[in-house]
Amino acid sequence: MYISRSLVEIKKVRWSTPLSIFIVKSRYFKCSLANAKCNFYSAVNGICSKLLNFASEEVLLELITRKCMPVLLCGLESCQLSNGDLYSLDFTYNRMCMKLFKCSNVELIKSYFRCLTVKERCQKFISKYESPVNSFCHY
Repeated sequence: MYISRSLVEIKKVRWSTPLSIFIVKSRYFKCSLANAKCNFYSAVNGICSKLLNFASEEVLLELITRKCMPVLLCGLESCQLSNGDLYSLDFTYNRMCMKLFKCSNVELIKSYFRCLTVKERCQKFISKYESPVNSFCHY
């Protein structure tokens, strides 16, 4: 179903330029993930274009996890994302793994390689932020 732009008005405001978070006009706090996904795919394409024929799948997955996942999650780990947004980010990463391994079973890839989901990464960030050892962030 195609909705014309004249019917749906989506306003985006760039918030905090270094984080590149786009806030969408809504009743509640909502971020646009389109820019983060686009940057993630650009970073993955950059790595794959240089190393796809030379490196093993394990090396590629590790590079993508270490270098490209922060591009996808830059600033979003600290936001309260809806379950739909979390699933959308997980789908982006899972789809990349499916293309890399030429496998359509995500559970097989997750069982072979221990990959943190976006929700687990966000929970890990929040637990580190709320820990009493954190001397920088007291609220």
